[in-house]
Amino acid sequence: MAYARSLSAAQFLRRYPRLVGHIIAASLGYYTPSGAASLLADLRRGREHESPWIDLCFEGDSEEAVRSAFERRHSHKYPMSSYERARDLVQDAIRTGEEPVVESWSGSRRAGGGAAPGALAAQHHVAR
Repeated sequence: MAYARSLSAAQFLRRYPRLVGHIIAASLGYYTPSGAASLLADLRRGREHESPWIDLCFEGDSEEAVRSAFERRHSHKYPMSSYERARDLVQDAIRTGEEPVVESWSGSRRAGGGAAPGALAAQHHVAR
């Protein structure tokens, strides 16, 4: 337990690549590999993790976001929630140290990256 608390985001990326991939898929591409690994590191250390996706879809509950990504891992098969696509992003980040500039499947260069906040809430389960 104490060991996991001392892991950096980069170490979480290498140690838990499948969970990182499922967070990317669950977020519909909002997270990059390093962003998802940072979520895990912050959660493990008990730190608050700021994220519009988590705020909108899980009422700010980072632990619920990770739990949901894990529990729904078998449903990550569709274009915006493809685990295979997320897994490839994670493997590339581990192998080359490079990852997308923005959090998006489409490769959009929209400022801030990711889907518009309203789209996130409309397309994703909102925890209650």
